[in-house]
Amino acid sequence: MSIDYAKTKIAEALCSLATSAKPIQHRLAAAGPILVSLEPGDFPDADDRELFGRIMAALNAQAPEGVLGSIETSAHAMDDEAAEGVARDIAALHGSLFPPYS
Repeated sequence: MSIDYAKTKIAEALCSLATSAKPIQHRLAAAGPILVSLEPGDFPDADDRELFGRIMAALNAQAPEGVLGSIETSAHAMDDEAAEGVARDIAALHGSLFPPYS
């Protein structure tokens, strides 16, 4: 995939997190599937690859349960602090891909 595609997906995931009043776990469960088409190799920067890997590891930490996939199960199993940490990582990755103008 191209870096432009990866940037689009990270922006969509961040938008998904930011545009709902639902609990953070629900927002992560919605944002996670947006990211599944990406792989660490889609990010040319080593720090971005590591951060993306950490995000996806957290979102796939739990096995699927019933009708819920691993992302939904993992997101709903997180406490607020852990879920907010993953959301901050998504925001940090977005910030790295879209640096502010100087």
